[in-house]
Amino acid sequence: MTPLPRLAVGFACAVALIAAPAAATEIATGAADGPYQLTLCPPLKGALDRARLEYRCVPSDSARETLQRIAAAPCQLGYVPLDSLLVEGPQLAGAKAFTRVRTGDVYECLFAVARNGDLKTYGDLAANAQRLRFVLPPKASASAASFGLVRQGDAAGLGRAGAVLHAAHIEEAVKLALSAEDTVAVFLAPADPGSEVFKSIPRLGGHVIAMLDRAILRQQIGGEKVYFAEETPIAQARWLKAGRRIVTACTPTVLVTGAPDRIGDPRARQDHADMIQTVQALRPEALLPRQGTFKRLWTRTREVSGASVERLLGLSERARERSRPYLDQAQEATGKAVEATKPALERARQWGAEAYEKARQKGREVFEQGTEKPADPPKQN
Repeated sequence: MTPLPRLAVGFACAVALIAAPAAATEIATGAADGPYQLTLCPPLKGALDRARLEYRCVPSDSARETLQRIAAAPCQLGYVPLDSLLVEGPQLAGAKAFTRVRTGDVYECLFAVARNGDLKTYGDLAANAQRLRFVLPPKASASAASFGLVRQGDAAGLGRAGAVLHAAHIEEAVKLALSAEDTVAVFLAPADPGSEVFKSIPRLGGHVIAMLDRAILRQQIGGEKVYFAEETPIAQARWLKAGRRIVTACTPTVLVTGAPDRIGDPRARQDHADMIQTVQALRPEALLPRQGTFKRLWTRTREVSGASVERLLGLSERARERSRPYLDQAQEATGKAVEATKPALERARQWGAEAYEKARQKGREVFEQGTEKPADPPKQN
């Protein structure tokens, strides 16, 4: 079809969606200073401009808000992690209300940060979950949603975490975690060793822990795999020193829009379908910055071989096993303490019963004395 003039698509969507005209042609990008807004959205907007499709990059407070906007205005686009889409999408408008335009051009990864040197693997975190404090970004954040999903899939490990706190943002969560030996920060983010968050971790005496475990990698929602083992950088290379990389669980970033059949106006629906086809036909490199740090960043995360993943999963499992004797000993000690108190409890119960019986008997005697008929007074002559 002949391309519509600029803004025509937005106008058609606005006519079809009178309730939300301002949001009809936006690309929701998460945080204003985040990688979606600063890095991924500009190339996408440029590609849409060249196709004479007018879309604006607009920040959103969370993945949930991004999906809420799309549910209200199906013409809109937005970037969200796959796990958030699978968890939040059905709750907001149903899974069929959203269309995935692109998936997996980049990944967001799960990281844990701690000061305690004994916490080295996810298995260490899972085995000690009950005595650790976990600090996350805000409750509405994608990080919090990911943490909840991991806990759900690992009831015997991270599912036992009792103390879960929320900070204002990732930077604050990391600072709080590195202020105590028993505190751990967990967050979901693109791997960016040049960011202030990652650079601050060693400076504050902390280290990054890979969130990699079978309990995480086997997570599925609706039969769809959620997390994948990816090798990702966490520290920049320096003079005579290579950058450090870890393998952790990552979820694909998804460019989402509304389902075309939710757009009532036929012309707007066709324009929306054309937009989807245009973006899907783009090569991945067309959606990345042409040069600079971020271009290198997005190409650094890569899939890991099965053999390497198995070796790393073994480390996490052995960490759980190492902690198991201590946990068993603790449970045994608790059981013995309970058993040790049983004789005392029995004696106390027995003494209580005897005291109660004596008191009851005494009360009966007093009662009987009080109800005895008084003796007849002596007769007087």
